[in-house]
Amino acid sequence: MNVFKDWWSAITQRRDTSFIYDTDMWEPAASRVFIKRLAIDTVLNFVARSFAQSEFKVMNGDRVDKKSELYYRLNVQPNKNQTSVEFWSKLIYELLYNSETLVVQGDDGDIYVADSFMKNDLALYPDTFTGVTVGTYTYTRTFNMQDVLYIKNSNNRLEAYVSGLFDDTSELYGRMYDVAMREKQIRGIVKVGALTGTDKEKQDKLQNFIDNIFKQFNHRSIAIVPNGQGLDYTETNSVSETRSTSPLENLTTLRTQFMDDVAALVGVPPVLLHGQQAESDQAKQTFVDNCLGALNKLVEAALNSTFFTKAEYRRGSHINIVGLGKADLTKLAEPLDKLRAGGFVNGDEGRVLIGLDPTGKPEMQEYYVTKNYGQAAVNDNAGTGSTDTGADQSKEGGE
Repeated sequence: MNVFKDWWSAITQRRDTSFIYDTDMWEPAASRVFIKRLAIDTVLNFVARSFAQSEFKVMNGDRVDKKSELYYRLNVQPNKNQTSVEFWSKLIYELLYNSETLVVQGDDGDIYVADSFMKNDLALYPDTFTGVTVGTYTYTRTFNMQDVLYIKNSNNRLEAYVSGLFDDTSELYGRMYDVAMREKQIRGIVKVGALTGTDKEKQDKLQNFIDNIFKQFNHRSIAIVPNGQGLDYTETNSVSETRSTSPLENLTTLRTQFMDDVAALVGVPPVLLHGQQAESDQAKQTFVDNCLGALNKLVEAALNSTFFTKAEYRRGSHINIVGLGKADLTKLAEPLDKLRAGGFVNGDEGRVLIGLDPTGKPEMQEYYVTKNYGQAAVNDNAGTGSTDTGADQSKEGGE
């Protein structure tokens, strides 16, 4: 009690007491870290889910080897605890967030995305990895570069970029959050008559009485409370206060803008995140070209360099990733027909262009040219040296 009296005396006896009207000093700072996590998780999970829909074709020349162990690991079940979708979603998330990711193979052939690791740069020698942790298990051995799948993105850690954006908007978001919390808030003042003495029992009874009153107001639609002598409760909130826009709308706008900024860093058109139908086709193509296409090439190169030797790659063994960017057959029917009719590709080459496996049939290896591209035949029997086309032209001229 003496501590309270000393503290109150320090306020009332201070010459400059204007600071007591700054109510911000009484309000706890709102936690705003969640908007950063929300933006990161929304964008990165969108990219990761999109990439996880890909098929990882293990090619043996022009044929897909679906019976190989590698095809099963990449497309069905990489390890005992994950499906391929879970595996690739985690890998892409780690790659985009940390700008690097590591995949190790256990003694039983299962492959895992490492949750943490230490990369040791050895300059002129292959790099090594130590302290590799998967879940709660930490490997004690050292992994060599040729024994792991290590993928590094060209950008720095996404956290570094997002933290800069977050620092610029977090204070503003916090202020707007506080305004939204105060919107339609019921504010009241309780006036209590002077208490004689400093009996703690009397103060506790009074406090319990006030707590019970506010409990009635807070939990009941109709509340009737006794008005004791020396107790006066008055609400001070302004019912006539109006705003041009709702604080909740402002919060949503700021949160959406922050998410759009994160999406721009990764290469995702914002309209795809918000489900807007307008320009969705063009936005999807932009996403496939600028984001998924680059990821496909990056992961393809890492997979090929890890699972195949130079000699095997030259003999035609490689991995081809076919995902959301695969060709739309309905849109390519006419262009492919012209390529085939012009003799530029044969049947199997055309199938490869649109992401289908070649058939290997002899008739699909033939090249054809339609009559529109054929050279006019020469009529040797006429003895005039004229062509069919020339004869047609002469006939038209006679007419």
